[in-house]
Amino acid sequence: MNSELKIKYNTLLSLILEYLQNGLCLALSGGVDSGLLAGVTARLLQNKTVYTKTFALNFFKNKFYAVTFKTPLYSDEEIFAAKKLCKELKINHFVIPVDMEKMPKALFKNPKDRCFICKKAMFKNVIKFCKEKKLCTIIDGTNFDDLSVYRPGKKALEELNIKSPLAECGFTKNEIRSLAEELELNSIAKKPSAPCFATRLPYGTFLDIPLLKKIEESEKFLHKSGFAECRIRFHNPVVRIEIPENLFTEFLEQKKKIISKIKSKGFKYITLDIEGLRSGSMDE
Repeated sequence: MNSELKIKYNTLLSLILEYLQNGLCLALSGGVDSGLLAGVTARLLQNKTVYTKTFALNFFKNKFYAVTFKTPLYSDEEIFAAKKLCKELKINHFVIPVDMEKMPKALFKNPKDRCFICKKAMFKNVIKFCKEKKLCTIIDGTNFDDLSVYRPGKKALEELNIKSPLAECGFTKNEIRSLAEELELNSIAKKPSAPCFATRLPYGTFLDIPLLKKIEESEKFLHKSGFAECRIRFHNPVVRIEIPENLFTEFLEQKKKIISKIKSKGFKYITLDIEGLRSGSMDE
């Protein structure tokens, strides 16, 4: 571990230890960023030498929970990954089902501030959970890189006083992956990003839940076909597939199988985006 990463890591440890003393809740998506926070917190909980005489190990264990939202906007694979990680780390985990019928109607219009609307509504459920468990601080996996790109959900986090320790400590995405490797969090160190399925539709396109399910199933098929990193964007009636450019040849070799499977979901036109996989292409 290089010196800069070690300084950031030690700062993160101190911050989380401070949060733990009054009860801590982690919004765990199942991805790399929040997964690292789960791993770091678990190491603290398992390291008795960091505790003062006032705060015993069992006290801390009862003061930390990871929560994951169950919603059609995220893949079931992510919920499974979150559950598996928490089991491996031996930390408390709670799944919060999201009733889409109770979500703000404005969300389904898929506006540009969709993430703000969604996060604010969902994190209110976390706040309620924390009040029941007497947990004073909520953290999420926002990192330093996220601060320089379009992320309307950040405003919701600020309004609800959700902390983002990775961003606060200056962790970039690459540093998060590096630290995950250093801590031997092998299940998340190289895990591909898996953003909300609403990002697969252009702004202003109605968020139709059955449609998002078809997109999820189509992406799962691509994962099983060797394309761990992929996005299926839907521009009615065209499907635009994003994969890394170095996998184009492999993709075309499986073209017939892929077209057949995706068309079986009801999609009419299937295209491969020759610009390749990129984050936030709907914001371009």
